[in-house]
Amino acid sequence: MEQKDKEPEPISLIAEFWGPHATHHGWTAVPNSLLMLQAELKVSPTDFCILLNVLMHQWPTDGKSFSFPAIDTIAKRIGVSRRTVQRGINKLESLGLIKKEQTSRNNRLTKGKNIIDTQLLKNKISNLSEGIIEKEKRKQKATIVLHSCPLCGTKAKDIKSAKEIFGFRKTIAGDIINSFCIKCRMVEIEEGDLF
Repeated sequence: MEQKDKEPEPISLIAEFWGPHATHHGWTAVPNSLLMLQAELKVSPTDFCILLNVLMHQWPTDGKSFSFPAIDTIAKRIGVSRRTVQRGINKLESLGLIKKEQTSRNNRLTKGKNIIDTQLLKNKISNLSEGIIEKEKRKQKATIVLHSCPLCGTKAKDIKSAKEIFGFRKTIAGDIINSFCIKCRMVEIEEGDLF
């Protein structure tokens, strides 16, 4: 019987970007919002590294937001003392970003490691990100005004609309936008006040 060649498994975009050796142990997906909001969340660089290591032990595919990484493992990875990691986890908990639950050494799964739940972090990032998105939308709606009429407030946002709404006048310095819009100038000319 002829054995068919197995098709190679498709390479992930992450592995393609970083290379198979760098992604051999997997990768940790975090939203860019977490990086953008680090200062607002009041998370120091060391505490942020600790948080990333906690997140590294979560598996998004199982839908759970908790893990139980070993304090010694995190300390060794980021080059700090065990006590620094403990303080960092306590600080993250006091900031309302994680919830820590102690377990018994007799627990076959956790073997006495703390269970760290990051659902609070997910909720906070989601809420803060919503605020950023709303701010970006408001910023996009606010158009840059090139010129506005002091009488009626009509605005021109670019040269083309300025020409249509205000018109230009020739000066020694070159063409400049008229101060008042054409409509207001017409009203004032009819009433005889402006010119």
